[in-house]
Amino acid sequence: MANVNDERLRIALDRAEAERLLAEARTAHRNAERERSRARKIAGRLSRRVERTLDSARAQLDADRMVLEARVARFNETQSTFNSTMAADRARLREAWTDLAARQKRSVEEWDEASRFQADQAAALDARAAALDARERGASEEKDRLQHDVTLLREEAATLESRVRNMRQVIEELEQQREQLRAEALVPVAVDEVAPVDTQVALDRATDRDLAQWATELAKKEERLNVERATVTTLFADLARDKAGIGDQRRLLSEQFAQLTAARAGWQAAERATVAEIEQLAQSLRQRESELDSRDQRISAADVRRREDAYDLWQFRLRLEAWQSKLVAFEMRWNTEREQLEADFARREEVLLARESGTGGNGSDALPPVIPFAIPVADDAGPVAASAELSALRNEVERMAGLLLEAELPEPPEPHEGDLPWAADQSEEAEVFPYTRRAA
Repeated sequence: MANVNDERLRIALDRAEAERLLAEARTAHRNAERERSRARKIAGRLSRRVERTLDSARAQLDADRMVLEARVARFNETQSTFNSTMAADRARLREAWTDLAARQKRSVEEWDEASRFQADQAAALDARAAALDARERGASEEKDRLQHDVTLLREEAATLESRVRNMRQVIEELEQQREQLRAEALVPVAVDEVAPVDTQVALDRATDRDLAQWATELAKKEERLNVERATVTTLFADLARDKAGIGDQRRLLSEQFAQLTAARAGWQAAERATVAEIEQLAQSLRQRESELDSRDQRISAADVRRREDAYDLWQFRLRLEAWQSKLVAFEMRWNTEREQLEADFARREEVLLARESGTGGNGSDALPPVIPFAIPVADDAGPVAASAELSALRNEVERMAGLLLEAELPEPPEPHEGDLPWAADQSEEAEVFPYTRRAA
C-alpha cells in the first residue's frame, strides 16, 4: 500500500513537472513566435534597407560610371589633342632641324668660300709682295748701277775737268811761249837792220874774238833761230791740232754731260715712279690688311655667335629631352591612373554583383550600411594641368623654333636626327589608349 502511495506521489510530481515543462514550452513557443515575427519584421526592414542601399549604390555606381566615362572620354580627347599637337610640334621641329641643317650647310659653304677667297687673296698678296720685292730689288740694283754710273761719270767728268784745266794751262803756257818766241823771232830782224853792232860785239870784244869766229857764231845763231822757228811752227801746228782735239773733247764732254743729265732725270723720274708705285702698293697692302683684320673680326664674331648658338642649341636639346621625359612620365601616370580606375571600377562591379547575388538567400548575411566605392578624384585637376603643361611646352617649342629659324650657324648640328628621342621610327605614330568597358 505504501508503494502504491509512493508511486502515486511520484506520478503526481511527474505530472506537475510535465505541466510545468509544458507551460514553459508554450511560453517558449510564444516567445519564439514573437521572435520569429520580430525577425520577419527585421528581415523586411533589412531587405528594404539593403534594397535602398543597393539602389543608392547602383545609382552612385551609375553616376560614377558616367563620370568615369566622361573623364575617360575627356582623357581620350585630351590625349588625342596632345598626340596631334605633339605630332604637329614634331613636324615643326623636324622642319626646323631641316632648315637649321640647310642654314648650317650654307654657312659651312660660305665659310669654305670665305676661306678659299682669303687663301686666294693671301696667295695674290704673296705673289704681289714677291713681285714688289723683285721690283724693289731690281730698282735697288738699277739705282746702285745708276749711282755707280753717276760716280764713274762724275769721276770721268772730274778727270776731264782736270785734263781741261791742265790743257788750258798747257795752252796758256804755249801761248806765252808763242808770244815769247814771236817776240824773240821778231826782235833779231829789227836788230840786224837797225843796229847790227850790239852789245854782243862788245862782249865778244872782251874775249878778243875775230870776225870770222864772230861770223861763224852769227851763222850758228841763225841756224839755231831757224831751228827754233821750225820748232815754233811745229808747236803752232801741234797747238792747233791740240786745240781742235780739245774742242772735240769739250763737245764730247758736253754731250756726255747732256747724257748724264738726261740719265739723271730719267733715273729721278723712275725713282719717283717707283716710290709712288711702292707707296701705292703699301697703301693697298695697308687697306687689304685692314680689310683682312675686319674680316677676321667678323669671322671671330661669327665664330663666337656660332658657339653661343651651339650652346643654346645644346641647352634647348636638354630642355626638349627634359620635356620629353616629363611627357613620358605624365603619360605613364595617366595610364597608371586609368588602369587603377578601371581596376577599381571592375572591383566595385564584382563586389556589387556578389552582394546582389547574396541577398537572394534567407537574409542572414549582414551588409554594411555604407559600401566604400571609388576614392574621390577631382574631375578638372588632370586636364587643366595637362592643358597648362601642353600650352607651356607648345609656347617654348615655338619660341625656340623661331630662334632656330632666325639663327645663322656655321656648323652642322652634332646630333643626328635619328638620335633624338622624338625622331625614332617607333614614335611616328602616337599611341592612343581608348576606353573599353570590361565585362562584369
